[in-house]
Amino acid sequence: MHFVGNKWIFKVKYNIDGLIQKYNAKLVAKGFHQTSNFDYFETFNPMIKSSTIRVILMLTTSYGWDIQQIDINNVFLNDDILEVVFMTQPKGFVDSTIPTHVYSLHKELYGLK
Repeated sequence: MHFVGNKWIFKVKYNIDGLIQKYNAKLVAKGFHQTSNFDYFETFNPMIKSSTIRVILMLTTSYGWDIQQIDINNVFLNDDILEVVFMTQPKGFVDSTIPTHVYSLHKELYGLK
């Protein structure tokens, strides 16, 4: 069985005045452990192009619309996985009764191919 490793990414978010706003922890997959045509068959990363943003800004100025904020979401995160992907237990969350078991992922994580 081939499985993917993982890593915790920790960040501290600060307010404008320099005080700590919140602590962030994100679990990411070590996608470089994946093998092409074995763990995955094709990769697709939907990205917005700069020409699309220019067209949106041109339409808003020509029609006199107001822009308050533009949210661009990465839709590939938390999407269903078509392949079978196994991941090791995250550090700090290893079940002591079954430390050699792995997780079968149903949703995508950041870092997967």
